[in-house]
Amino acid sequence: FRQAITKTPDDVALHYDLAICASYLDLRDEAAREFQWVLAHAAPGSEEVQVSRRWLADTLPVAASPTTSTRVATVPDPNDPKTGDGSVRGIVRWAEPGQKADQPLNRKLLHLVGLKNTATHGLRYNVRSDENGRYEFTNIVAGPYKLTDAIAGEPMWRLKITVPQAQETAVDLDTQNSAKVRDDFPERGPS
Repeated sequence: FRQAITKTPDDVALHYDLAICASYLDLRDEAAREFQWVLAHAAPGSEEVQVSRRWLADTLPVAASPTTSTRVATVPDPNDPKTGDGSVRGIVRWAEPGQKADQPLNRKLLHLVGLKNTATHGLRYNVRSDENGRYEFTNIVAGPYKLTDAIAGEPMWRLKITVPQAQETAVDLDTQNSAKVRDDFPERGPS
């Protein structure tokens, strides 16, 4: 895609495809740059713009640390049904056997999954913790969710939380509320 973009630099599809590939390869800076280009050049309301806006909103709050000046503000689309005004933030810490204290987990992927038979059913948000273990989900639709680190396999956490409208919810994740201590979804299957 990079080579093709040098030949046709105004091709939205190429920039979008490069952004998608870069995000899957965890090349965050390149993905952010390409998604921002798509936002600036694609047709308003297009699927490319919606995906770009969601990716930037889900990823950039923790993509830059306070010492980094490359944080980019994106404006959420008020017409997007996945856009709300709640937020969830906290710190992810873990102690392996033999460690005395919980250590911050950097780059830990977390999922906020809407619960079936509720207003949040079908909603899903993803974010990675920063280098200090901090994470933040922003622009979240109010309602009940499962906060977890695993969609498949054994989770470290599986907590039921409720995100109030226009408020911040603080949830630190550590060994004290791990799935071994507190599992709000002990049955297998979709939540």
